[in-house]
Amino acid sequence: MAASEHAPNILIVTIDAVRRDHCSLYGYERPTTPHMERIAERGTVFENAIADSGWTAATVGSLFTGLCAGEHGVDPEHSLPEGIPTVAERLRDTGYHTAGFSTNPMASPLFGHGRGFDHFWYWERWSARTRLGAPLRYLGTRLGLSDMGGADMLKALSKHVRSCPKPVFGYVHFNEAHSPYGSVRAYERMFLARNTSWRDVRDIARKTGHIRIYDFGETATDEEIELVKALYDASICYQDMLLGKLVAFLHQHAPNTVVIVTADHGEAFAEEQAFGHNFCLEETQIRVPLVMAGQDIAAGEQVNTLVQTRDIAQTVCAIAGAEQLAETVAQRIDLREASGAERKYAYALRTAMSEEKAAEHREKLTSFDVDEHNRLTTCIRSDRFKLTRKAGAGTVLQDVASHPLGGPDCTSDHPVLAAEMQRSLSQWEQAQLSRQTDASSDVQIDDPLVKERLRGLGYMA
Repeated sequence: MAASEHAPNILIVTIDAVRRDHCSLYGYERPTTPHMERIAERGTVFENAIADSGWTAATVGSLFTGLCAGEHGVDPEHSLPEGIPTVAERLRDTGYHTAGFSTNPMASPLFGHGRGFDHFWYWERWSARTRLGAPLRYLGTRLGLSDMGGADMLKALSKHVRSCPKPVFGYVHFNEAHSPYGSVRAYERMFLARNTSWRDVRDIARKTGHIRIYDFGETATDEEIELVKALYDASICYQDMLLGKLVAFLHQHAPNTVVIVTADHGEAFAEEQAFGHNFCLEETQIRVPLVMAGQDIAAGEQVNTLVQTRDIAQTVCAIAGAEQLAETVAQRIDLREASGAERKYAYALRTAMSEEKAAEHREKLTSFDVDEHNRLTTCIRSDRFKLTRKAGAGTVLQDVASHPLGGPDCTSDHPVLAAEMQRSLSQWEQAQLSRQTDASSDVQIDDPLVKERLRGLGYMA
């Protein structure tokens, strides 16, 4: 099957670790996302977008397959199983040129995410070729003089898109808002208090780097948390600037492009006893930004329907006229039709890390209780309530409409609703178990540069 020369280019952009309520697009008081707002002016904003998990490898797996996290089985230790069709494969079969670009190893061919792409660029592999350049880049990041690879990625993308055949399906994964915080000094001053010193910033970057961020979350003062938030907001703003550059390039060189921007997960700053991400499914982790614009996308529309980031897979295949993806145990929605759709529940899942990985974290961390947090966690969410189940710790029902960051357990106030949501969550969990495949493989990472990058991001001890 050959895609028409008039078929739209399609680009998915993931902005790593960006939570919804820190985006000025959604009313945040700091001007963090002006370029995303410009996309929204000519497109559609989704007010209630829920990620499928709390860490990158799993959510990108859902984004590419349209499956729930428990169905495809991708996590920081397992790659995408063979035989599960991906968006890139479907669009390549339809006649699209497929190209992926990522600055996070968790969203790369290392975890099976490159399947179906004609071309996949990720920063570690490229920077390793420069030998001396790679250490200098990491030093520059630590000193706040360079970003997490986003600028280099845009250069690679622009060079590739200028010369590749059309139409194009592209995936771009920015990592600038991921910890350690404080990587772009030019943007920090926009949000930091005037009396903040360079030493204060570098000290926070040290404390939030590696897996230290979990210990930091247990001991951080209110002043330190506010500083972290300012650095985080600066990183989002810088990342948004890169997004603006990308969109400007598309207007000039690939004007007929549908752009979909979302986040893989959010970030917590000690709300509900959580800090960073990976270890929970709090609202700060799973409620993410989502905006799309382009051909046949309603302009200036706000959609309140509950949607999930895996709905993007369904939408992209429908836009391209490609064969649909594998069936899933939960509902999928074409985002172009979401305003008229009905979804009662959204779901998310976070697997527990292996005992080997947990032992590595226990050895490195002194304040953070790894065993208490490292539990299989699932949640079910309506437009008002959210029920979370942690293995060995029971369930908690929260009124997230009244308490956007979670709030107290209100099971006793709504016992009938809590029982219904528990049943629906159990049915969803069991349905996934019946669909799981044993074809996933353990991820083996031998490249020392990639290992160092993953340690810096907190994924390896």
